[in-house]
Amino acid sequence: MWLRKFCLRNNLKFGNLSGESNDVDTNTVDQYRVNIQPLMRLYCDDQIFNVDETSLFYKLLPSKSYFFSKTEHFGGKLCKERVTLMLCCSRSGNKELPVIVGNSKNPRWLRDNDLNNYEFDYDSSSSAWVTSQLFQRWLNKLHENLEEKNSNILLILDNFNGHHVNQSDYPRIKFEFLPPNTTSHLQPLDCGIIKSFKSKFASNLINHVYNEFKGGKKIDQIKKEIKLNVAIKWVCKSWYEVQNETIVNCWRKSGLIQVNQVDELIVEENIDQIVTNLTNLSIYIPDLPTHVEFLQQLSINDSLFSTFDELN
Repeated sequence: MWLRKFCLRNNLKFGNLSGESNDVDTNTVDQYRVNIQPLMRLYCDDQIFNVDETSLFYKLLPSKSYFFSKTEHFGGKLCKERVTLMLCCSRSGNKELPVIVGNSKNPRWLRDNDLNNYEFDYDSSSSAWVTSQLFQRWLNKLHENLEEKNSNILLILDNFNGHHVNQSDYPRIKFEFLPPNTTSHLQPLDCGIIKSFKSKFASNLINHVYNEFKGGKKIDQIKKEIKLNVAIKWVCKSWYEVQNETIVNCWRKSGLIQVNQVDELIVEENIDQIVTNLTNLSIYIPDLPTHVEFLQQLSINDSLFSTFDELN
């Protein structure tokens, strides 16, 4: 694709204009990276974790595309069915099981026997978002595992309201909260790990749509037939495929591992596969959007949910 080659040749990148990034005090970020080092030296890489939540619109195809001027261009109805994912990984690159948060306590799709081959945890809340009660249930399970291993960890997390719990209930977990409005710079999961995961999920979704479309189905029918149990399999597969090197590299990018250089090729992996799948699909659907628009719409600004715990 000429546009991609042009961007690579001229070192151009496409991305969101993040309001949070613009509001960050770089002095605060730099000072925090220095101040946290003595604390992190008390733990090995396998004992330092980051946890974060992200929304996933698992049926959503893009709504924007290139088209010729003065020609008709129509899209379909946007699918807004959402789950929340809670992801956790260590500085060494190890991953905890993904937690899928829905709004049903006992959904029928959990009875799918094929899901026995996939490792994940499921929990629910009325808003399909992480509440303080849900977070405590996850911490209880994590703390039990630490008790069995006779181990302690450092857990780095943002100031989301649902994360504030009675820390004395978890003596094996040292909670370290990031300064406000700095997660885009300091939180490893926000520095490319979630992006890598969602690029892999996007590849699974687009490949599925492409294969079904070649089989004669219409796009609306394909989207309707994507059930949550299928999306969960893609979630587990995509999270498993996020490489340890990618995770470590994103910790470096956050500045919580002090190195001189970050290999962005590791952070921005798997984009080419999405481009290939979308290009193949565009043979049959001329108005199909670009991969960048697709990745953007897989999630929305998670900060919009920061008050869900208070509202429900």
